[in-house]
Amino acid sequence: MAHLKEYALKNEMTINSEWENKDSEFGLFFKPKSWSNNHIQISVIFEYKNYKGLYVGVSYLPELNFNDKNRIRETFRNNGFKENDWWIWKYTENCNWADDPKIWNSIATPESSIEYKEITALINEILKINPE
Repeated sequence: MAHLKEYALKNEMTINSEWENKDSEFGLFFKPKSWSNNHIQISVIFEYKNYKGLYVGVSYLPELNFNDKNRIRETFRNNGFKENDWWIWKYTENCNWADDPKIWNSIATPESSIEYKEITALINEILKINPE
């Protein structure tokens, strides 16, 4: 995930890595400098232990007001994202990395990694939708 952190910093995003060492899910949160709403952030999360269920999306904190939350959810739903009360997401094509050495070797070199390119493409899609 170090390469994603570099990508975030290069694209003027702050990084919240509090989930980087969780027992269940694993992931990172990014906050674009251009987003003024402090209650939403981009999330790159493995939904399950053992690096399974990778998705990229938007998470929002409980402090987000009801109308903004519904507007954001509808905007992303209209762009093909799944959503629930806490998350908006799209799964990556290969969302289960687990013990797949090909994926781990691939992600180690982001300039040629299909997985890295897919993750950053989803982040860029979120930035273009711009939930602000």
